[in-house]
Amino acid sequence: MTVAILTTSWDDGTPEDLVLGRLLAEYGYRGTFYATTGPAGRRTLDDNALLEVVSLGHEIGNHGRSHRLFTELSMQELMKEVAWAEEQIRMFAEPHAIVAPPRGLVSKAGITTLGANGFLVRTAPILGGRRQKPGLIIPSAQLYPHTRLRTYGHLIKWRSIPTVAYLKAWSRSRTVRARLGEMVSVAGDHGLLLHIWGHSREIETLGLWGELEFLLEEASERGLLPATNSEAINASKAR
Repeated sequence: MTVAILTTSWDDGTPEDLVLGRLLAEYGYRGTFYATTGPAGRRTLDDNALLEVVSLGHEIGNHGRSHRLFTELSMQELMKEVAWAEEQIRMFAEPHAIVAPPRGLVSKAGITTLGANGFLVRTAPILGGRRQKPGLIIPSAQLYPHTRLRTYGHLIKWRSIPTVAYLKAWSRSRTVRARLGEMVSVAGDHGLLLHIWGHSREIETLGLWGELEFLLEEASERGLLPATNSEAINASKAR
């Protein structure tokens, strides 16, 4: 049976990333922090904190430079955003070829252009699609208390068909904690990759630290292996 894996990814480079990075490491898990920019057009996580995040075994992902939507950029502007962010990452760690567009919005042309330059694109669904299209990394779910109506509307809008086991786990649970617990169980039972994404500032604002710790406790008990996004991609290819 294939061993289950837990990977997480976090956008916008805010100070709460350090708290999050420490919590993940406490349970032996590694995440990917798309920390090169945030909504204000810059990261607010300082250099020392980002260095500590890296020292804990986490990965820095490419989130562009200005936080402008990739769908608003020309292909030349898009590549300038990504190239700038890649150089920023080199100040702290070796960059990996993964880009998370702000708000998860990117055109087919953008995906093609990034792919031609060796980059994969991590999208930002509420609930992930079943099939990983070429050039895309689709997380399993977002760590946020979305309503069922919002979730299903998002699936219809993006014509995304989730893994059936994860869709059932999400549908039969009303709270964030219950959803996370169900999804960990599904991953453990079926040897699946579980990829949770979100924003550390929302964890703080919405008081979701207990839910995140519950996820990590459950994942550890079920034996889900730790991985950064890059490690998870390589593991999926090996499968």
